[in-house]
Formats: sequence, C-alpha cells, structure tokens
Amino acid sequence: HRAGWFASIGATAVGDYWFDEGNTQKQSAYALLHARAGWGNEHLEIAFVGRNMLDRHYYANALDLGPASPNRFVVTPGDPATFGVEVSAKF
Repeated sequence: HRAGWFASIGATAVGDYWFDEGNTQKQSAYALLHARAGWGNEHLEIAFVGRNMLDRHYYANALDLGPASPNRFVVTPGDPATFGVEVSAKF
C-alpha cells in the first residue's frame, strides 16, 4: 500500500418493494449517495466519509402486524445523512 490520497463515490439503489403479502403498501424506489476521501500509507489512514449524503427518507424495514391490524405496520426508518471521520492504524 503506497502513501497517497484516495477518493471514492458510490450509490445504493433499491427498487419498489411491498411491505405486505397482499401488496397493498409499498416502499417506493430510492437511491442513496455515499462518498469517502482521505489519505493513507501502509500504517495509517484518515478519511472523511458521507453516507446518504442527499438525506433521502426511506424505510429500512417494515413489519406487517397481520390480520388483527390490517394495513398497520411497524416501520424502521433508514439512516439519515451521516458525515464523519475514520482513522485506522495497522501495526
């Protein structure tokens, strides 16, 4: 691993999907933008990172409560835009 600067950009794309077996409620398609840039050598790396940089609102998961509660779901929101710094060392 040579010393130097690096950068990467990526995306996660998810198509429409249904929350329930009856196909009555769905999550619309969404895309998340991620990036990472920094400097590193064979022993040390420091990087600035961004995930879901456009702050897309989406549901990461949904649980259908079943026939006792039709069209009711417990949902887990996806992570909001997150920015930070990563530091790693190799010995």
